[in-house]
Amino acid sequence: EESENWKKLSEFLTKENIREAHAMAVKSMTTLNYLGAKLMHKYKAHCATDVTGFGLTGHAENLLLFQEAELDFVITTMPVIRHVKKMSEILNRQQKLYAGKMIETSGGLLISLPSTNAQSYCDEYTKISGDDCWIVGHVVAGSRKAILDNPQIIEV
Repeated sequence: EESENWKKLSEFLTKENIREAHAMAVKSMTTLNYLGAKLMHKYKAHCATDVTGFGLTGHAENLLLFQEAELDFVITTMPVIRHVKKMSEILNRQQKLYAGKMIETSGGLLISLPSTNAQSYCDEYTKISGDDCWIVGHVVAGSRKAILDNPQIIEV
């Protein structure tokens, strides 16, 4: 609580807000991907990665590099931990947030599924785990880039 970032954040957010965001991050980092992996088999996932040090766009582009077809990943939705959007503004990091380059230590799984299976995967994952699951975009023919199509930021 003595760091410069903490001091900046505590001017605009309560300790409870900051601790809530921290607790959500810890939960994400300590949740195993067993269920997600099990459901990937059931719903015929094409590929997947965990979102960590390259952010959402970096990991999407990493997946695209290994695809046979030349595709782009169009990101339409970016779920972020509640209060992180405000934190990015306070710490002058919103450019990284809006570019999908926030560096999550463990941000969950980015999974490519047949579009006909995506919602069923999310529904079953949420039903079993009690955690939310989102469809964050889609693929189109392209040149192996992650494209942010004015993504909706969802605070969770």
